[in-house]
Amino acid sequence: DEDGTLHLHVKGLSGHASWPVGTVNAGAKAAALLCECDALPESDRAILATVRDYVTDPFGIGSGIAHEDSRFGRLSAANGLMEVKDGKLRLSMDTRYGTTMPSEELKNKLRTVWGSRGWSLPSLESREAFHVDDNSPVPEVIRTICADITGVDRPCFRMSGGTYSHYLPNGFSCGVSLTAKGATLGEAAGSDALSF
Repeated sequence: DEDGTLHLHVKGLSGHASWPVGTVNAGAKAAALLCECDALPESDRAILATVRDYVTDPFGIGSGIAHEDSRFGRLSAANGLMEVKDGKLRLSMDTRYGTTMPSEELKNKLRTVWGSRGWSLPSLESREAFHVDDNSPVPEVIRTICADITGVDRPCFRMSGGTYSHYLPNGFSCGVSLTAKGATLGEAAGSDALSF
């Protein structure tokens, strides 16, 4: 602008926190660009470097919290919001992880890695992990019913979404993503399977 104000507009590609493959975080892109700006104070560039290093990758690799297990797959760490409030940069992160990593272990790692860069984590919440017993007959029953109705048989897969099933005794979350006889019965990004 004529008054010397610089407006930076950065585009990303959004996605869901439980499946961040292919997403591009616009805030992390802006941070990476601004880290190279010599006109910014070094302290500001250090703050932005943390965002660049920890938020660009949605699987926790940059921040050192990456984790994977055979049941859940890869941990995901998605930044949803980024704002400057009261002169401080604030981020929200949605981290989803498997049942083989205790929540306190993850919380301690988060405190350590962000704290090493001078960040605080004033609100660090977790929910008890939810998963379906491997011996449960329910996924197979749902798969069979869907196959009988649609004529299309698809395998089941586990999803990393937080669902209503956390709150219901004996709750069971499921969804269908398949096309049968020309009618779309449901859609889920990149999936042609039943989710449970």
